[in-house]
Amino acid sequence: MLASIEILNWCKEHKYFYPEYLACLLSKFTPDLDELNSWNIKQLPTDGVSKNFEINDTYYEVRSLADIVEELDYYKQSIIQDSKEEIPEEYRKYIDWDKFFKDNPITINMFVEDLEHITFCGVDYYIYGD
Repeated sequence: MLASIEILNWCKEHKYFYPEYLACLLSKFTPDLDELNSWNIKQLPTDGVSKNFEINDTYYEVRSLADIVEELDYYKQSIIQDSKEEIPEEYRKYIDWDKFFKDNPITINMFVEDLEHITFCGVDYYIYGD
């Protein structure tokens, strides 16, 4: 079984674009070096939030807590932006968005409830996999 730093170094040596994300995912399986070298690992295009991988034909998405917080902020901004189409300007100017989001909280848990949590090298990651 490889230590976290050894898995991270292996990912860096193999020049994966998001070595920390892949190393976190690989640490879930606790492989030894021979096993790791035998796996078919593909880095798939990112969707802007998740870093996507395929390991032995199984699809995985990996997100850091920072990615999820950024997604949460984007989601709030999209609600405000969408209000421009649905609420006339003369009424929208009276909306207290801070109060709205306090009364209608959008939490990180809404984004991670079906994801597996892993702390890797002191960073929180969330994984979705088939």
